[in-house]
Amino acid sequence: FNPYYGYGRIDAAAALGAVAADTAGPGILGMSLIPDTGASATDLVTSSASPTVRLDFNERTLWSPGAVAVTAPDGSTVTPVSVCGTGTKSMTILLPALAKDGAYGVKVKADGSVRDQAGNPLAGGLDYATSFNVETTTPVPAI
Repeated sequence: FNPYYGYGRIDAAAALGAVAADTAGPGILGMSLIPDTGASATDLVTSSASPTVRLDFNERTLWSPGAVAVTAPDGSTVTPVSVCGTGTKSMTILLPALAKDGAYGVKVKADGSVRDQAGNPLAGGLDYATSFNVETTTPVPAI
């Protein structure tokens, strides 16, 4: 109970004064690979020639598919089939059939194309780069 405002009434000036502006950009918490068939479920190694990559953010983000770049082991560009999840806390990248085994790079660009809902760019202003490995061929044991 407030003696001036009574029951259930709000002091608008006090309520607005308690609101803090969001000035921090979104951060990337990590990446997961679906399916991750390596030695552990989190080692970012897959035997699938068409894996899905998921990036998790610490808050809801807005972006376009051009915000992410995927490179093959030979340095060529891989064009995702789709990039989904804008407006959520995750980015899901569906990849086409990958022709080569090896390390694939994933880069989220910090050029302002990834922002939180308040308009802040990716935290730190630095690109986020990581990689995963595709191993579709079974190694032949040496005798």
